[in-house]
Amino acid sequence: MTTPQDDAGPAEALEALYRRMADAFAAGDADGLLSVFSPDYSLQIGPQVVRYAQVRAGVLHDLTQSRPDPHRLDFVVEGVEVGGDGSRARVRVRITQTRGSEAATLRREDMWAETDAGWRLQASRLLPD
Repeated sequence: MTTPQDDAGPAEALEALYRRMADAFAAGDADGLLSVFSPDYSLQIGPQVVRYAQVRAGVLHDLTQSRPDPHRLDFVVEGVEVGGDGSRARVRVRITQTRGSEAATLRREDMWAETDAGWRLQASRLLPD
């Protein structure tokens, strides 16, 4: 079976993965959303580092506690830098989370690694506004 990332360049493949994450979130599909994360994923929020287990728990909470409010994620890829060998990428992304009539926006820098299973999100760092 081929995936959109099989036939696309790195930038297109990564944009497709952000769409997949947004669709999974909108559908309440935690497994689909988390499937792009590396098991050693970490999120840096200022000096604090949040590990995958905590991120997973937060995703599960968001998907179960916020329903039935309209709840979605929108990703806007602001830039992609692919490393020389093509196996690593840095993506600057703007994320808007909408819950009911309220929306919150943040910017993040994501580090992706290409693995045998495709691109996986390894680390993220929140960026200042």
